[in-house]
Amino acid sequence: MASTIAISVLIISLPFFITYERQKRKELERLVGQQTKVLDHMGMHLRKLDNDFVHLEGRVDDLAEDVRELQQKQLNPES
Repeated sequence: MASTIAISVLIISLPFFITYERQKRKELERLVGQQTKVLDHMGMHLRKLDNDFVHLEGRVDDLAEDVRELQQKQLNPES
């Protein structure tokens, strides 16, 4: 008797549970869509940094060469 009642309650509540899960899924899809739009918008404002790194590497090399020259001048002030 108790198992029959439990099965009946389960069968009756199943459509409500399915509706609830569908609503949660729709809300999640809506939020994911909003976040995707935000990320796409942010992506339009970002620029690639590859050239910046190449430029900075060149500047570091130039500065290192300048430091070496200054050190040489300090060690040999006559030249």
